[in-house]
Amino acid sequence: MLTAFKQKLNVSKERWIARRNPPCARITLGLRNIYIIPSRNGLLYLLSLGLIFIAAINYAASLAFGLAFLMVSMFILAILYCFNNLSQLTLSGMPAPAVICGEEACFKVLLSRAANNTHEALLLNFPDRTASHVDLMAHYQDQVDVFALAGKRGRIQAPRLRVTTYYPLGLTRA
Repeated sequence: MLTAFKQKLNVSKERWIARRNPPCARITLGLRNIYIIPSRNGLLYLLSLGLIFIAAINYAASLAFGLAFLMVSMFILAILYCFNNLSQLTLSGMPAPAVICGEEACFKVLLSRAANNTHEALLLNFPDRTASHVDLMAHYQDQVDVFALAGKRGRIQAPRLRVTTYYPLGLTRA
């Protein structure tokens, strides 16, 4: 029952994202297409933050209040830096080589950055496939190979590409 609920939630999430961001060959990431959620470590961090805050209220310990507020500010900064790591990143689809049915299709993605931005610890993958890691710091452009299974003959459409980062502390995922 839990897996059916999880699958239904996943399908509705994909539909919602497809409505907000239709497929295109070139996209620049910004406010409308970067989604930030807490990671598993971030959820544990928030749980411990809540426990510390409750203990600080219960025992009126000002040092515990200071620790709780410091943890909140670190979490907010992690959200801002995580967003800034993906902001203004441009992704462009490149021509892909031909493959045989049943093989891994290699899709080439060109990543471009603005002159004043750097992008670290990026993961690019299609759903249920291995991720390609890239850092875009020294160069303004980089070409990344992302793989998907070619399940049928003829021209295949690439699935929705997922660009993920856990930068800087691993508390949030964008």
